[in-house]
Amino acid sequence: MRAEYDPKRRSYVGEEAKWIGGEPGVEYCLVVAEDDEDNPHAWSGGLEKFWYDAKGDLHGELFTFATYESEAAFDADVEQILQEARTVSVKENIDEFLAVIDIIKQRAVAFGYETDTIDGLEGLFEGGPEDAYTLRDMGDEPRLHDHVECDAECWYFHVAPVVDREAQPLGWGLFAVHLPEVLPDASDAEVRGASRARILLLDHLHTKADALVAKHGFEYFMEAERIDNPEYAYMNDTEVLGGAALGAEWDDNTHMVVWQDCNGKALQDFLAGAAPFIYPREKWQPRNKSLVDGFFEQHPQPTWLEDQLRAAMDAQMGVDLDDDEDSPWQALNLE
Repeated sequence: MRAEYDPKRRSYVGEEAKWIGGEPGVEYCLVVAEDDEDNPHAWSGGLEKFWYDAKGDLHGELFTFATYESEAAFDADVEQILQEARTVSVKENIDEFLAVIDIIKQRAVAFGYETDTIDGLEGLFEGGPEDAYTLRDMGDEPRLHDHVECDAECWYFHVAPVVDREAQPLGWGLFAVHLPEVLPDASDAEVRGASRARILLLDHLHTKADALVAKHGFEYFMEAERIDNPEYAYMNDTEVLGGAALGAEWDDNTHMVVWQDCNGKALQDFLAGAAPFIYPREKWQPRNKSLVDGFFEQHPQPTWLEDQLRAAMDAQMGVDLDDDEDSPWQALNLE
């Protein structure tokens, strides 16, 4: 879970944390307190983690990192910490709040609150929900990143029928179509007019409706997990898609998944559905059950509600009743 800076609250708030009574479920605040009422020049600055447990009770863990002559001095240092963290996060491509924690650790060592051993650890806090800021060994895992560094690539998802070498139907495939000669900010006309493409079969499905459901899932993956997971921070989109492709062929020389070149009329026929994708029957690996059927098997609903949910899901995915060859509506003759 990543924490983002909330300027209104002047704190870092857990992105995925629930809000309880108008308060975030997880929040990190830079706080200051007067150490000695008799000494107006003794203030302690700290970073405190607040969180709510399952019962709705509020908890906190404070990490004190520096002393200040006044509250104003603390506020000025906080501004400096935040500015430095924002610069470092972009330059070194690490999460902004991780950069804040790194700076605070340095302050804690300099003021004698911690030894330099803490510099060899990731995160800071031991209590509350685990996230990227939980204290732990560095290990070999990549640090949470600030942004994705990758080449500019133009690609999109496409669903199409799949047949074997004897032109016998296998089902429907979800494909990634990469246009190596087109920029990602190209117009729709430029994308449609592309004459060269690379195609990768991502998933094997029974029906077009199921393929569209899978397409929706992959779109969400590329908009969420692909962006948030630090393992993908330095990978191109086509590399991420290659790693997610079911049964993809691997090239030991290039150390990459093999994409199929498709150019000119062959490309236009494939995109128009005039030419199905040919794939070896022995490598075709559809699920035993459709994605939607599997969902309702795991989460049973009353029949009337399941029918409504299926219709709503079809509408959300852009599935027409006529698109699903397994639909019972196919047998209905209205003439």
